[in-house]
Parts: sequence; C-alpha cells; structure tokens
Amino acid sequence: MSGAVVTSSGDHHRGFHQCPNVMRDKYASKIGVDGYGFINYLMSWANTNATLSVRRMMSDLGVSQSKLGRIQTGVLEHCGHFITMTPGDRVNANRWHLDMERLWAENALHLAQSYAERMAAKGVSEINTPPKSPAGVY
Repeated sequence: MSGAVVTSSGDHHRGFHQCPNVMRDKYASKIGVDGYGFINYLMSWANTNATLSVRRMMSDLGVSQSKLGRIQTGVLEHCGHFITMTPGDRVNANRWHLDMERLWAENALHLAQSYAERMAAKGVSEINTPPKSPAGVY
C-alpha cells in the first residue's frame, strides 16, 4: 500500500468542501462511518498537490493499515462511479480522483426524490383546519 494524491473535477470549491446529503443518506450505510469519513478526508485534500503518506492517513483517520485497506476497498466498491483510484507503487502514491460533477448531480436527484417523498407523505391539509403542532412540542 502506498500513499495518496487526491484530485477532483467538476463543482468543487477549494479550501471548503461540503459533503453532499446523498453520501449520508444513501452510501453511509453501505460504506460505514469510516468510509464516510474517508470520503470527507479525500474531499478535504483534493487538489492540494499534497502527497499523503500511508502513515499520515492512518494517523489522521485513526485506523490501522489493514483497516485503511478495507475502508478503501469498500469505498471503491460502492462509490466507484464517482471515485476512482489508480494504484501506485513503492515510489509513486495512489492517485485518487473525485468526479464532483457526478456526485453533485446524484445529490440533486436524491434531494428532489426526498422532497417528493416528504410532500407526498405530508398530503394536502383540509381547509379551515388548525395547523398541526410540531412533533415534540406540548
């Protein structure tokens, strides 16, 4: 296992990243909390021209080398349509690439579907009915 160089393309803002809701809602259950953290970690290092050593990644993420390998395998298995990895060797680091345009497009679809589901569940209120009180308010 070698370190990582992370690049991204598409709608990605340097110096600040926001993890799309689809990552939490759709993929976190598949890749686990560690995988979700790993993707956030990759986003934060994207396009910085930094080469991250395996030791640095293990320290930052608080995992062992074998667990880091399992996390990376899970992320590539479930999120391979917007995250790619080109393996490195003992001299050159692995190259991770995030296609943020695809990720944000998938997030937009996810948000639209979530909104449609919420509105369908809410239904149309009857005329002259008092508004429902929010849950948890007495």
